[in-house]
Amino acid sequence: MILEEMAFFLYRLLRWLNWGCLIVLRAFRRNVTHYFLITADGTQLPLTAYNYAVLQPTTMLVIYYTPTETKYRMVTPAVGNGTASEVVAELRSAYTTFEAPSYSFLGLNVEVSERTFTVPPQEFMVAGSTIFSPVFNLWLCKNYLHVPPTSQVTATFIDNLIRVVTVTSEVVLQKDKYVVKQI
Repeated sequence: MILEEMAFFLYRLLRWLNWGCLIVLRAFRRNVTHYFLITADGTQLPLTAYNYAVLQPTTMLVIYYTPTETKYRMVTPAVGNGTASEVVAELRSAYTTFEAPSYSFLGLNVEVSERTFTVPPQEFMVAGSTIFSPVFNLWLCKNYLHVPPTSQVTATFIDNLIRVVTVTSEVVLQKDKYVVKQI
């Protein structure tokens, strides 16, 4: 009986300690944005002046960490004039914040090499992002799903009008609609 009471007391104490730790962690959490260059084979490299100068990237990934969510934005950066350092600074300032589209996908599954993965669609719902391009698919396999990379990915999602859409090509997320690139 005493052992049970001590165990219950310890349980309550640990629950209070856990609750207190969560409050402290949430109080000091802030928005953080990370910038990456994505190579043609889906490799994710930090956005630095050196990497930008050497790679001349065609795809950039911006990851937004907020206290409540993580958002991924895959874009093709405009090639700027100036030194690599100036271009990198310009890219960082251009993508400091994100805007969520006025619609959302209700569910998202991707099929890679006959395996199906459920992906949280809210993480990729950023206006101006391009998803399911060959480079995005390679990055998704390598860095998000951790499976052998392939550019052949079939995505199936349920849009805001409750339509089931299956795509094997790029989807551009705009502010008020999404556009599927026709092959």
